[in-house]
Amino acid sequence: MLETIKKEIYQLGLDFQINRSIKCPWFPQKVQDLNLIGKMMQTIRIDEVNPFTCHTDAVYRQRFNEIVKVSNSYQIGSPIPTLNYTKEEDELWNKVYTKLRSGARIHATKEMNSGIDRLERDKIFTEKRVPDLEEVN
Repeated sequence: MLETIKKEIYQLGLDFQINRSIKCPWFPQKVQDLNLIGKMMQTIRIDEVNPFTCHTDAVYRQRFNEIVKVSNSYQIGSPIPTLNYTKEEDELWNKVYTKLRSGARIHATKEMNSGIDRLERDKIFTEKRVPDLEEVN
């Protein structure tokens, strides 16, 4: 398999070095194995996300746990679960998106801006609501 990957990379005109001293204890062998990666990544404790405020904010903790529960229900190959964002979350998205989008127009690559433009044309990215991950995907 490694030889096939090397051949494809060389055909693209790229070069790379293999560091054989790095050992990988586990690597996914089939698509379903990716569910394990998702579960490992989703074992976040709320106090690791923001140890300064979220542990004392009951509303934040509850919403965080709701999002983690929905996220943990996802299995590779199935539709990505939809989150019903609150009015407050959409309002925050509006502020963040508007700021970041104006900065991206100036500082991001033309390819990045082209991709965002397409998402905006298709009404997937809009300042009015948090985008649905299944649509973005």
